[in-house]
Amino acid sequence: MLYSDFKATIQDLHTGGDLPDSIDNIAKLVLGKIARLRLKNRIKIASITVGSNTSFDLSTLVPDFFALKTDAENKNRSIYYYQSTNPCFFENTNHSRFIMNPGGYFSTIIGMTLKINFPQGISDIATIYLPYFSRYLVLDADGITEKETPSEEGDVFLFDSAFDDAFVDGVLLYLKRRELDDSEWTKATQEWNKSLQSIVFYQ
Repeated sequence: MLYSDFKATIQDLHTGGDLPDSIDNIAKLVLGKIARLRLKNRIKIASITVGSNTSFDLSTLVPDFFALKTDAENKNRSIYYYQSTNPCFFENTNHSRFIMNPGGYFSTIIGMTLKINFPQGISDIATIYLPYFSRYLVLDADGITEKETPSEEGDVFLFDSAFDDAFVDGVLLYLKRRELDDSEWTKATQEWNKSLQSIVFYQ
């Protein structure tokens, strides 16, 4: 869906008048809630140069990182590197267990900081690969840049079209916030969240 088409739809369904100046930020807010659902079509793999580092600032290296893509069938071993042509995995764990295993192949993520452990003497880890869910759901009008906030008429949304109606409904809901008392708002947001979950269930 083009951002221009979205805004035209919102204008028709809301009041028919001019949209508020805050429409970009409202759209960003609702997109953020959709991104938290960890959309399957927004799974990406980041490559990170290791060198002598064991700590990495994801806010700089992978600015669209939202959450690690875990694999239960692989015992949550998601982050990996290649030894020859074979992938070797780090076990992602909590910080306490990570600290207690300085010589094992472990990884942990605290906020936007990724840390890895590996045995002393290992020197062939040049690059690690990080499967993750992206929080960027907008493709800029330039056709190249992904971003968090829509702003240009030619911007395109990157979520599956199954979310089109829910996205429109979410923005309309926030546009009506001042008209609803707290109980009405709570009920409306709960119903909207249920609609999102039902879409994810059938994806």
